[in-house]
Amino acid sequence: MYDLENDTLPEEALDTEVIEDEELLPHEDGWVCSTDEAADWAIRKIQFARREKERWENFYQDQLARITTKYDTTIAFFESKLRGFLRMRSDEGMTTSTKTILAKYKLPTGSLELKAGTYEYIKDDEALVDWLKKAKMEEFVKTVYKPDWAGLKKTVTVMPDGKIAIDETGEIVDGVTAQKKPDSFVVK
Repeated sequence: MYDLENDTLPEEALDTEVIEDEELLPHEDGWVCSTDEAADWAIRKIQFARREKERWENFYQDQLARITTKYDTTIAFFESKLRGFLRMRSDEGMTTSTKTILAKYKLPTGSLELKAGTYEYIKDDEALVDWLKKAKMEEFVKTVYKPDWAGLKKTVTVMPDGKIAIDETGEIVDGVTAQKKPDSFVVK
């Protein structure tokens, strides 16, 4: 019944009056799935499309990685040369602009700046909080209250109007409502 070699169904499995060109299948709503064979064929078409999509995504990701590397290398090369040029100009007596900009040189197409390095703070929040408490500097300690939704969710029921009620008491919970998501259809 199924032509494995050509990946096609016999004509009786498809409504040939509705669809004449297999290429139009993904774009038109005219095709009707009415048999197990047609459904199986449609699943294979979906699987093929997913594989092709992934293959092309991977191809273009690889292309993008190569292009990015190429241009990042070019940028790094010219930035290092321009850094040396700025250093040379700085040695010739160019003055610094501000406390954060150590050297600056303007050109018709742009400017070169050497900015002072900043600090990156590597923090151990737990140790820092302990120290702040010991140093009696609690004004720098934040207390964060956050609901344990995973735990609370096990003790509630969704009411028909979307409100949430505690199972044991029937009390309505403020601050949360439920919205029903539409059913989902999955092809595996």
